[in-house]
Amino acid sequence: MHNSPILEKQSGSSIQVAFNLINTSYSQLNSGEWVAAVLNHSDYKPKNHYKWSNEISTQVNQIHQMIGVLQATPGDLLFWGIPANPYHVGIYIGGNQFIAAKLGQETAKVQVLSKDWYPNFAGKTV
Repeated sequence: MHNSPILEKQSGSSIQVAFNLINTSYSQLNSGEWVAAVLNHSDYKPKNHYKWSNEISTQVNQIHQMIGVLQATPGDLLFWGIPANPYHVGIYIGGNQFIAAKLGQETAKVQVLSKDWYPNFAGKTV
């Protein structure tokens, strides 16, 4: 049995894919599943059909170099929670905005960072 990694390199722009997926409907979507869907069509492809798991979370963290949120540039991932187990993730698009699906929503939307909803760290693809 071939033991391949969950994520494999693909080509494309995660920002463009994220914009293309705005308002796309997903069943019981959470932020991790949405980012997994974006990564599936851009730089990294989850191999378990968009299901966000601790294994994917760990591997996404491994392919990103942790940086401060203020150092994030468009295309970087924003994470809420601790690095070993983030509970929310979005794709930074610049101008204090990011694209993600909020828990309980079925579509991804552009959202604004605020002091009440601010990520704990960011990740830059390595």
